[in-house]
Amino acid sequence: MKTTTQLKTKIKNKFGTIERFISEQKSLKRWTIIHALQGRYIEKRRSGILKQIESIYKELDPVADPFLITNEEREFVRVSILIKFGSMRNFAKYSKFSQTFLSNVINGKKIRRDEKFNKLISLINKK
Repeated sequence: MKTTTQLKTKIKNKFGTIERFISEQKSLKRWTIIHALQGRYIEKRRSGILKQIESIYKELDPVADPFLITNEEREFVRVSILIKFGSMRNFAKYSKFSQTFLSNVINGKKIRRDEKFNKLISLINKK
């Protein structure tokens, strides 16, 4: 049995977010999962629920979401900016994208694709 933090990390790595995991599984109620992961149940009940969550995690494969930014795309953005411009600061001066936006894309805080991300990719490919 993994610790709660390790289980949360595994779920986030496989599904992107806890909410996405909750929406794709149908065995447990949403609040049961959230409260178990936050430690709001007594230990005996919590450990049983965490075992159920872990078994669901192992059985369930995430449905591919075409709007999620993949790790390969993040790495492509990072490497392309460093190779073509030398730093994020130089790229931010050249383009209309802020350093914060670029950092969020590369570090994984920006999860979903949108028009701004697509413009970033097209600009990197153009240069």
